[in-house]
Amino acid sequence: MMNKYEQRQEAISRYLDGEKISKIEHSIKKSRKWLHQWINPFKQKKGDTNWYKDESKAPKNIAVKTAPELEQ
Repeated sequence: MMNKYEQRQEAISRYLDGEKISKIEHSIKKSRKWLHQWINPFKQKKGDTNWYKDESKAPKNIAVKTAPELEQ
């Protein structure tokens, strides 16, 4: 059984080889939405060897933060 990273890499490899999306999604038992969720980052991050890894769900910026001198 493949782990989630191997599944992502295998799906994209097959996609790049020209295999139909419907055939890929059926054989790996994932949805079309799931497949497109990984095709898009692959296309956006060309050259990045870690495109298949999960990204943090944490906010990139903290909107309101108390100044350190006010915290006690």
